[in-house]
Amino acid sequence: MRRHQDVAWNEKGDKKMTVVGLRRDPRSARRKMVGFSLVELLVVIVIIGVLIGLLIPVLGIARASVQQSAITTEVATLSQALESFNTQYNAGYPPDFTGPIAVGNSAVQPDLTVINQYLGRLFRYRNAQQDVPIDNPQALKYLDPSEALVFWLRGFTDDPAHPLFGSPQAQLVEKQGGVAVQRNPIFEFDETRLLDKDGDGFPEYYPRYAQDLPYVYLAHYNYLAAFQVPNFAC
Repeated sequence: MRRHQDVAWNEKGDKKMTVVGLRRDPRSARRKMVGFSLVELLVVIVIIGVLIGLLIPVLGIARASVQQSAITTEVATLSQALESFNTQYNAGYPPDFTGPIAVGNSAVQPDLTVINQYLGRLFRYRNAQQDVPIDNPQALKYLDPSEALVFWLRGFTDDPAHPLFGSPQAQLVEKQGGVAVQRNPIFEFDETRLLDKDGDGFPEYYPRYAQDLPYVYLAHYNYLAAFQVPNFAC
C-alpha cells in the first residue's frame, strides 16, 4: 500500500482541501494472484493419478514385449550355436538325452551306449572309461534335455583321450582349487544363469526373465516322442 494525497479545487481555482488516503499497489495485487488454489491442486493431482493408471498397463505390456523379444533372440543364438556345432564336427546333431523309451520320468535314463557311440564319432581317441567325473563315474546317465545345451555347447578340452571332463589328474587339481579344466566353448553362457537345480552335477541354462523354466534341447529325431509323455513340458 502507498500513501497518497487527493487535492480538491474550488471554482476560483483555489485549493479547497487535501484528502489523505491509502492507494493499493497494483504490483502487490499481481503477486497475490500467483499460484494455485486448493481446488486447482486437487484437480491436477487427480489428472496425474488417472494418467499414471493409464500408463501402468501400457508399460507392463511394453516390458513383457521386450522380455519376450530378448528370449526369442537368445533362442535363435542358441540355435545358431547348435548349427555351428554340427558344422564343426560333422557328426549330426548331438543326442538330447531323452532316453530310449520316454521322457519326463526320473526312472528313464539316457542310453549311454548311444551317447558313447556319438562321442566316438567326435573323438576317436576318447577313453570312455576315464573321461567321466572323478567323483561320479556314472554321472552321464543322469543327463536330461534341460542340460543338453550346456553339455554340448560349453566346449571340450584339448585332451584327445578326455575331451569331456579332462584327465582325472586335471579334474583333481581343479577340485583342489588349482587351474580349472580349460575348454573351447562354442557358446558363451552367462554364468549367473547356469543353475543345477536337480543336483546331478550338470547345470541347466535359464532365460534371463524366466528363471523357473530352463531352455530345453530336443533333437529332431526325438521331438515327437518327447510330447507323447504327459508329464514332460518344454
